[in-house]
Amino acid sequence: MKPKRLPPIPKSIQTPLGPLPIIVTEAQPHWPNGGRGSGGYYDSRQYRMYVASDMGLLTQWHILLHERGHNIADLGVEFDSDGQEESFCKAFATVMLHEMLYG
Repeated sequence: MKPKRLPPIPKSIQTPLGPLPIIVTEAQPHWPNGGRGSGGYYDSRQYRMYVASDMGLLTQWHILLHERGHNIADLGVEFDSDGQEESFCKAFATVMLHEMLYG
């Protein structure tokens, strides 16, 4: 099956807490590891998401969906460790991206 074409990264997405702005930009020093090796960041205090501009569209979508997983966790999902949250976010992003491409 041929994958569907991905849409551009949206300026925001709707969430139960209202619109979540998405900013496509260069990696920033306030991201994890000072932005080195980080493709994105969910800022729960400012309620916005950042996606690195130097990635391809497929990778940007995977990063956006991974960060969306962190946003979902903030809505009340309990994890025993940061590792569990990261595992959830990776799986969530992969499944959602597959659905976008082949669903």
